[in-house]
Amino acid sequence: MRYPACMSVSPAARLIELLDKPPRKLRPSEVVELESTYRQTHRQLASLRASGAGRERLRPLEALLARAQGHLTRERKGILESIQTTIALALSTAPRVLRAEWRLVLGSFVLFYGLAALAFVLVQHDRQLAYVFLEPAAVDHQLEQLEGLAPGESFRGNFTFEREESTATALMITLNNVRVSFFLLALALIPPLFVFVLVVNAFMVGTYLAVAADFDQLGSISSILMTHGTLELQAIVLAFVAGVLLVRPLVWPGVYTRAESLRRGSGRALAVFAPVVLMLFVAGAIEGYVTAHYDLPVRAAFIAVSALALAAWFALGGRNDPAPLP
Repeated sequence: MRYPACMSVSPAARLIELLDKPPRKLRPSEVVELESTYRQTHRQLASLRASGAGRERLRPLEALLARAQGHLTRERKGILESIQTTIALALSTAPRVLRAEWRLVLGSFVLFYGLAALAFVLVQHDRQLAYVFLEPAAVDHQLEQLEGLAPGESFRGNFTFEREESTATALMITLNNVRVSFFLLALALIPPLFVFVLVVNAFMVGTYLAVAADFDQLGSISSILMTHGTLELQAIVLAFVAGVLLVRPLVWPGVYTRAESLRRGSGRALAVFAPVVLMLFVAGAIEGYVTAHYDLPVRAAFIAVSALALAAWFALGGRNDPAPLP
């Protein structure tokens, strides 16, 4: 179809360029631009209609907008299907995989919390070990906070930001959590480094709690950390489980070829990783909006609800799903 010359200086010209590109070749910024130029072209058409333009001028724009509408509908449908697939993986497939891999799941949790407990005991015995297990500057900062507490005051760590900072803080925390989880999953391809990162995270948790315990603040800081940590810490361990599922086929392919075993293993890894991202988003929101601003009864309620939701999800999720496991 030939377009009038007047369109060469309008958003329609750019819209044509974007529509002529194969959908998979569009960059994310161009997908956003496609929406924008579609709306601008629609306004141009409305303006021409209002001015009484003839059909010979309106018809090409109408055809172009119809073409763009079909393209945008497909894009939106693809995004919606991706979201639906992720939710199905998180709510149904993931708990089924975790139940099937219960030995790996149990071992991962025992490893993480066992190392955290070991660090706690060692630092309780010798506080100087805190400088080995945790960044020295972080230890000094925590000690400074603890030593500066007034009599009867509860230790809140870094959770002292104001309510108006909640949105920015929650977003920052969530993005960092998701980045760390993807990093941990990617590290599965380098097993020694993969295990090292998990060990470091476990030691950090145990050390932080042990230093607080030296000042009789263990209960206070534990209730604060677990308000969001009930989801966040479990998500970190599940990211580790997903990483093991990703790399295991390369090490122990079993009766399958390594390629087939990797295909099967990657499906399970993806299923387990899907709820990790969702859990970290929720944990980030709780950390930003609840942890720093509410007292023990509310924090305890969030801990209990989060723990019960995780237990129900693990025990009941996907029970009626007839689809075969990946």
